[in-house]
Amino acid sequence: MDSLPSPAQELVLIDRELERLDARRSWLLARRTWLLGVLRVEGAQAPDAPGWGGRAGGEASPRGVRTALLTLGGTLLAVAALAFTLVSWGALGIGGRTAVLSVVTVVALGVPVLLLRRGLSATAEAVAALALVLTLLDALALYLVAEPWAWGASGYAAVAAALLAVVWAGYGLVVRGLRAPLPAAVFAGQLPPVLAVVALGGDGQAVAWALLATGAADAVLALRVRSAAVGASAWVAAAVTAGPALLTGVEASLRGGVEPAVLLLAGAVLGTAVAWRVSGVGAVACAVVAGSAWTAAGGGLLRAVVPAAWVWTGYVVCAALPAVAVAVRPAARVVPQGCGAGWCGRRTG
Repeated sequence: MDSLPSPAQELVLIDRELERLDARRSWLLARRTWLLGVLRVEGAQAPDAPGWGGRAGGEASPRGVRTALLTLGGTLLAVAALAFTLVSWGALGIGGRTAVLSVVTVVALGVPVLLLRRGLSATAEAVAALALVLTLLDALALYLVAEPWAWGASGYAAVAAALLAVVWAGYGLVVRGLRAPLPAAVFAGQLPPVLAVVALGGDGQAVAWALLATGAADAVLALRVRSAAVGASAWVAAAVTAGPALLTGVEASLRGGVEPAVLLLAGAVLGTAVAWRVSGVGAVACAVVAGSAWTAAGGGLLRAVVPAAWVWTGYVVCAALPAVAVAVRPAARVVPQGCGAGWCGRRTG
């Protein structure tokens, strides 16, 4: 019995086998390409290299080499600085120490620029923070060199804080990839007005006015700046400076007087202006602060003209006025609309 397939059947079998071989070859080629890509990323040895059967050690990536060299360089620099401090620091005078510290600060300010060009942003931020701290030490060293200062310690601190705020702001604007210098400049800018008032012999009310003016400047900066980090820093600084100023005004208004009342009225105007520009929880908080400042200011003024038994009544009246104004304002918008609608109805009738 003849069991061989016919030529037509054999041709069909051969075509099917060739299709299976083509599919298998395509899968093997795709798998080979994927494996080569994985080995290239991991830096492993090529498949035809000796020792491919085991887990061979590959070459390190360029980024890993840069990180290792940077870590090694930082460690050696720290060891060198420690050795210099222990061996030679005591033999230098304050002028020599200031010069060495200035050179180290300049180097620390320049290193983040190189790190950002190589994509090492986190390391650049750490080095920049160290550089900002070194500038503070430079200011202290300069004070010790130039002592005595004409305005005393407070006057020098005010000038140094203003210069540091300018330098940090300029550094943050020039080196765009860093996030720490600009918020640091915002916080450093809170000190010069208050320290200048203290250096000039101002009293508590003068310090409160300086704090309130600084808080107003912070609010303006927060409303106009586009950077989220700088805006958040400015809002925090505004709360830290304007809050104590208003508390000082409230404490002084309980004893009566015009000056604390004027301070509180200025705070109420500032809070109202900010509440108009923001929304959400911030607007509610600013409105509450403005209303409280207005109440304390009005009550403090009334203490001087009303009998003692009516003092708290004056505070209640001052507290009720903002609520009445808020309630009347929507009605003031609705009444003209209602009048206009009634006039149009009479004309159409």
